[in-house]
Amino acid sequence: MPELDIIEFRNKLVKSMRQLLEAKGFVNIKTNIENSAMGTPKTIFGQTPDITAVDSKNKFYIIQFAMTEVKDDESIERLKAFGKYAKLHSANFWLIIKKEAQSHIERRLKKLELTDHVTLKALPSMSAL
Repeated sequence: MPELDIIEFRNKLVKSMRQLLEAKGFVNIKTNIENSAMGTPKTIFGQTPDITAVDSKNKFYIIQFAMTEVKDDESIERLKAFGKYAKLHSANFWLIIKKEAQSHIERRLKKLELTDHVTLKALPSMSAL
């Protein structure tokens, strides 16, 4: 079986997450890869998240997949933007990461003072999927 490239893999994860959120009763689910009736997520402080959704208690969620080690400026700005929004609006920001990158990303979030505003969700190794 041929390997998926990183973009294709991420897109499959986003679609799977949307399906999971729907099954869990989330509404107003918007993704940045699908052209659906719901539209795409709104830009948050200049950054567009992978997914936004609302749970049954009307709580807003920002969901972002981090497929790299979060070293580049664009990834860091995205984390800051979504963390800031979560803090200001009492929203939930889920950062979906590769399990093997968890300790690095935890250190990065601590350095950026975002540990209180981001919930990490670790996936198994990409090679295991």
